[in-house]
Amino acid sequence: MGYFLKKSYLLLLCLFIFQINAQYLASGYRKGSIKIYDTSREVGKELIKTLDGKEGDVASVDFSPFYPSLLVAGLGSSEAAGAVWGEGGIGKIKIWDISRGPGYELIRTLDGHNGKVSSVNWSPFYPNLLVSGSYDGTVKIWDISREPGDELIKTLDGDGGSVYSASWSPFYKDIVASASQDGVVKIWDISKEKYEELINTLAEGKINNFSIAFSSFDKDFLASGFKDSFSIWNISKRRKGKGLIKSFSNIYANALVFSPFFPNILVAGGSSGITICDLSKGPGSRGHQIRINVPGSCLAFSFFDNILAAGSGSYRFNVIRIFDLSKPTKPNGWSPQGYTLVKTLKGEYGDTILCLAFSKQKKEIPKQEKKDVDERIKYLRKQIKELDTRKFKIKFEDASHPGAFKIIEVPLSFIINMKPEVGEKIKQEIEQKKKELNEKIKNLIEELERLKKEEMNFKK
Repeated sequence: MGYFLKKSYLLLLCLFIFQINAQYLASGYRKGSIKIYDTSREVGKELIKTLDGKEGDVASVDFSPFYPSLLVAGLGSSEAAGAVWGEGGIGKIKIWDISRGPGYELIRTLDGHNGKVSSVNWSPFYPNLLVSGSYDGTVKIWDISREPGDELIKTLDGDGGSVYSASWSPFYKDIVASASQDGVVKIWDISKEKYEELINTLAEGKINNFSIAFSSFDKDFLASGFKDSFSIWNISKRRKGKGLIKSFSNIYANALVFSPFFPNILVAGGSSGITICDLSKGPGSRGHQIRINVPGSCLAFSFFDNILAAGSGSYRFNVIRIFDLSKPTKPNGWSPQGYTLVKTLKGEYGDTILCLAFSKQKKEIPKQEKKDVDERIKYLRKQIKELDTRKFKIKFEDASHPGAFKIIEVPLSFIINMKPEVGEKIKQEIEQKKKELNEKIKNLIEELERLKKEEMNFKK
């Protein structure tokens, strides 16, 4: 995996410190710091590390599903898009290895956005890829296995104003979604050629689409959140007006997360409260939602158990509350209606929590990806062989039947001898095609070697 796999031995050296299956929670702050908590520790001892972004707001954080100690963060100033590049840390993406010692955690900085990076998300399929969204109005795809400065591989421009949220589909390996200032959810296929990546748009006439979340169970379901409402969409419906499934109003939805354990449970949050919604029941029906009267401007679900973290999003109530949604309880003190408050983590005094992310269960590096690359190499080599042995059909007058013609197949050498100009032109076209195919094979062989190295380092 290029740069990172060269450093993989550090993960082994620090494994006694960084437990892969621990409940790590990262929180990002407006003044640029990131705090890492081990939520399994006793009260008052949960904070294990503080990272300094030094580049303005930490608007988004996400742990890698393949390398559990890798944390990515999107940073930038609160200024509007279009500010001078570099001011206030505009457009920075930083990657840390939190298993490393103090002062050595930062291992990569990605430059390319000309506006605050509002959203970052690792691919659940490609160990090296991540998606980012920015106030500069673009969505970008990055490959961190490349050399520093060459990580950006694709820019998606939906022309919809600031991008507030970007997320990778958990079911389709090349599909990402973005939500932006114009209120439109855009679905992108990153495998397509430039200007053809946008494959669907979902809108209902609202503006400022602050959040999106893919369902953990239904491959085509996606939620998009606004200040006081959210909608559920079917991303496979591409006819205008056909994608909307349900809309829920009078619910703060600056943040949205689907439960990884229950198919129909979606949690929406804002500065005035948290709402747990059962999407199997219609809006307004009995039991379709439970209200928690504490701030939840940023939310995160644990991938190990039914634990929800909620950040206050205000310096006046600067705490992170951890709820156990598997343990219903009656209201008791700070316990919300319906669920147990497990613990409260104190945030940075005088600062504001902007984002949260739990560490993820370690995933196997996909073997299917390696198999797919190998098959593509075989297919291209087959095409080259076919070009070398290609026969051409020509029409000849049949001497034994005056006025009649017959079709025969001949090699390229025959055409060159018969009609040198035509033959040489065909030969040049074939050589150019072979050159293009060989270049593709070369790139795929490099990709295959990278995947093999990843697999070896993963097994270590």
